[in-house]
Amino acid sequence: MHSTNPTATQPKLPVKGVALVLFSVLVWSGWMLFSSHSVRGTLSAFDLTALRFGTAGLVMLPVVLKRGLRVGPWGIWSGLLLACLMGATYNSLTIYGMRFAPVSHAGLINTGMLIMTSLGGLLLLRERTTALRLLGIAISLSGIGCLLAANPAGEIYAHIHRGHALFFAGGSMWAVYALLVRHWKLDALHVTAAVCFWSGAIFLPIYLLFLPHGITPENAPQAIFQALYQGVLNSVFALLCYNRAVALLGATTSSAFLPLIPVIATLGAMPLMQEYPMKLEWLGIALASFGVVLSTGAFEKWRRK
Repeated sequence: MHSTNPTATQPKLPVKGVALVLFSVLVWSGWMLFSSHSVRGTLSAFDLTALRFGTAGLVMLPVVLKRGLRVGPWGIWSGLLLACLMGATYNSLTIYGMRFAPVSHAGLINTGMLIMTSLGGLLLLRERTTALRLLGIAISLSGIGCLLAANPAGEIYAHIHRGHALFFAGGSMWAVYALLVRHWKLDALHVTAAVCFWSGAIFLPIYLLFLPHGITPENAPQAIFQALYQGVLNSVFALLCYNRAVALLGATTSSAFLPLIPVIATLGAMPLMQEYPMKLEWLGIALASFGVVLSTGAFEKWRRK
């Protein structure tokens, strides 16, 4: 006898999958928050990049030794290209941008990446789309416009547009990286290991020989915290949890949680850094986040279910 209860046939999201993706979202939100806090203090973007990939390179070394550095159609050159897109250059650019713009505006990295990935999938990979997803892109762009139009008070934001430019540059690099990984159908763990290895191997000698160092005995505890957070939690565990969430929930549903990143980071910046967004900034965050949910197709998937 069939059940007449309508809720009995409604699919439920696996609790484990939701917990994993929320853990990743919290870690990536913390990356924005803690990076912004440190780069306005005693550690530079170069210091944080060295700590991140120096640590992550060591953690991911067993994967590199087991699976090698040949990823994608061009082997080692594919790995080098992906490292240039999503490695030390991306990390340095985006964190340096956090010196000039509020944490709430750093969400432009995430939102811009998702929008450009959606557009790239449509235009370059010939992926199918719908009017609702195109509407989502338009709504996200309007949210970005609100953030760009906002003019927060404070001398620290006198050059806010520099931060915006660096965020868009980082988001563009992230989008190209995501499109290549999708197009080449690469294993996420293997790619991450190659990117971390190449980033550490190339950036660390440059940092040690030519770039200024801000790590001192006085800020050593902060540097250790950043090494563990950036190099282990952010670069390894959060990614592994997100990949597992994708397997449990699907890529569309998992990506729908990513707009929470700028929201959580903005809320965290209020007590930690005394950053209180204006109404226009809250409106921009809300529009951009809602638009991204539509543009990923998650809303349509839930509606069909």
